[in-house]
Amino acid sequence: MGLWNDTDSPFSSAFQAAEVVSCPRCGSDTYSDDILGKIVCRHCGGAFDKDTHALSYSFDIRDAEEAGLPEKKLREYMCKTCGTAMVTRKGTDPSFCPFCGGKEMHERELTRQFRPDQYIPFKITRDDAILRLKEFASGLKAVPKSFMTEATLSKVMGIYVPFWLIDTDNHLKIRAGATRINGENAGKRFDIDVEHDYKLTGIPFDGGKGINDTLMEAIEPYDYSDLKPYDDLCLKGYIAERFDEKPLDMTGRIIKRLYMYSNQAPSYLCKDYKDIDIKMNDSAVNNMRQRYVLLPMYYLCYEYEGVRYSFAVNGQTGEAEGDMPVSTESLKRKQLPVKVMLVLPAVLLVAWLVYILFFHTVVVTGVMDAIADCGFFIILFIVAVILGVGNRRYVGDADYEAMVRENRKAIAGSILDTFENIPDVADKLLADAAVAKERIMDQVPGVGTYISSEDGIEPHIVEKSLTATRISDSKSDAR
Repeated sequence: MGLWNDTDSPFSSAFQAAEVVSCPRCGSDTYSDDILGKIVCRHCGGAFDKDTHALSYSFDIRDAEEAGLPEKKLREYMCKTCGTAMVTRKGTDPSFCPFCGGKEMHERELTRQFRPDQYIPFKITRDDAILRLKEFASGLKAVPKSFMTEATLSKVMGIYVPFWLIDTDNHLKIRAGATRINGENAGKRFDIDVEHDYKLTGIPFDGGKGINDTLMEAIEPYDYSDLKPYDDLCLKGYIAERFDEKPLDMTGRIIKRLYMYSNQAPSYLCKDYKDIDIKMNDSAVNNMRQRYVLLPMYYLCYEYEGVRYSFAVNGQTGEAEGDMPVSTESLKRKQLPVKVMLVLPAVLLVAWLVYILFFHTVVVTGVMDAIADCGFFIILFIVAVILGVGNRRYVGDADYEAMVRENRKAIAGSILDTFENIPDVADKLLADAAVAKERIMDQVPGVGTYISSEDGIEPHIVEKSLTATRISDSKSDAR
């Protein structure tokens, strides 16, 4: 299937010689599927977005399964529970999986390729990381007591996480309305044309599936000035997660983040203007380059009431982040005053009725006559007590708590299997998850973190026409 030579002008009226477009994954011929709206490989079945297909050729093809010489000083472990592959030096034998807590670890000799380009050494100790986690937890409400125990914090493990650092060459070309913030025309609004070439350097993308991508983005950024050429000695006392996602597999994520940065770039680069309203955007990413690096992190997988929660500490800067569960015991303590306020009036009322109707009658008529006269109220009181404790189903506290946990596990399992039976709970869970993700994504570093300032060249800005004046000028003209 032939495509236009000029990919920038696919609908040019002058048809040039058609060329075959190769699959970036296996090199076989591809064709354009108009129904799917994708470029499809005839051999491996890979499907690629048309907008990102050409960009994918910027990535080097590095196959995680490529055979290499056995690296005798390194060992590979695979968790039988979650399937995560980890690499470490001999003598550093993990007794459990740090990603899921599983204790069945399969050891094998490392024969597949494992050779990162660079790594950043750990700068904070494990004790420092535990202290950061405690400080992080102390700022939250209703933290389970078990989180602060030695048994939980002893599972904090130092891990080198595989990252792909993406470097890009970018061309900014926009037409926008903007307000000047300094100079003689400060406060006035102009139409501006902006052109600028800039580089983005070291945008990190997590190459492993063992750790949530959003959690990793929340503990950015890393200081890449500490990058060193990879050496197997860096794994002594630590483990490294093996990458199982290549840049080609993450093209959608990469393009999405680059698109976010392209929208942020005008406000960052045009420092003399504010309230920039983009009317035309011809910006483009021209080239991409990649580096395979290991970045340090301390990780804790914490299970509470059948649900796993993850916490991460940047092994270089100490930035901590995670999703802390809410303690049911703390909630009960908070609800206790409310329960007392609701129950106490009823208890006082019943006590008053018992005194008036029973003990007062005993003094006047005797015990047997009092029982006969107040039997109805005594029976009513017994029924109220039974109904009041009925929700405990006549079991002890330990049995009751166990029953509650089992019920919660069953509910959680049904939610994961299908949302059809409890749509209200599902909607709430999805909404809470969206809010939590948005909260963490807000912490992703902005474009200014990755813009390279090596060239020091200012954007070329042309003020074309005055579109609005300051309010004060308009009022003076009206007078």
